[in-house]
Amino acid sequence: MPTNGYFTERTVEKTRGILEEPGLELLVVELSLEGLPHFHDTLRRTRNAFKKAIETYDALAELQREDPRLRIHAVSTATHANLEEIKRLSTYLYERCPRIDHHSLAIIRGDRKDPSLEGPALDEYTALYEYIRRLWGPREKGRYGSIVEPMLQWAKVKTIREKGPGVTCTAGQLSGVVYANGDVSLCEGQGPVGNLREAPFADIWRSARADALRKTISERQCYCTTEVFMWPGIVHQPSQLARAMWGARVWTRPKPLGPGERVPVVIGPDGLPVSDPRERPDEPRDAIR
Repeated sequence: MPTNGYFTERTVEKTRGILEEPGLELLVVELSLEGLPHFHDTLRRTRNAFKKAIETYDALAELQREDPRLRIHAVSTATHANLEEIKRLSTYLYERCPRIDHHSLAIIRGDRKDPSLEGPALDEYTALYEYIRRLWGPREKGRYGSIVEPMLQWAKVKTIREKGPGVTCTAGQLSGVVYANGDVSLCEGQGPVGNLREAPFADIWRSARADALRKTISERQCYCTTEVFMWPGIVHQPSQLARAMWGARVWTRPKPLGPGERVPVVIGPDGLPVSDPRERPDEPRDAIR
């Protein structure tokens, strides 16, 4: 359950309601953060967005003490502008938030509010992922689902490097998307093939329009790094699963960071981390101005 964490009481209320389901085995709430406070708030164009997310973490941590089925994760989307921010963010979260047991890394895709934001350089992105992997290694050990992230990262890097699908895509077969306005598509990267206000889902899914889009996907005419569509293609296709496990070397454990390898995080007078102590807090960074 991804959330920006801005509305603490609402998030806790909804989470508590989901946990009332007796058949539930595991629930993950994933806090979305793109950098330290100044960067994150400026990028999101929301005052105190970072502070609110940390308050939501604290409240969820208390709820987790009541119900261990609840797990807390963080996720960050990498662009050309925030790789160092994410490195400091990840270090801060690891040190400040002991009940977060996983920090995942995504790559910017699709439409964006700031059209100047681009994807990160691949070598810099892989270096950032390796840092996060080594930093969080102690908490990943024994965590349910810990081999998922390495396989997804392998598939995403392969996709970008080859400029084509890193794994055989099953969008339109094993997965699809329904938007709040009723639009139905086979994946996030393609346009809608119908709307639920005009036709039943089954009719839309089996329509000629959907079949035409399904054909372009099967012919590998598009590619993306969207995790929710990559994962079914990995886990439900034995050959792809074997390739991803081998490519990601999921049986290996990362070498822990040495004492001098962890980046320093400066804490400001408000108790929150500072992106760069040389910056004035009211001046946005050039990268996101």
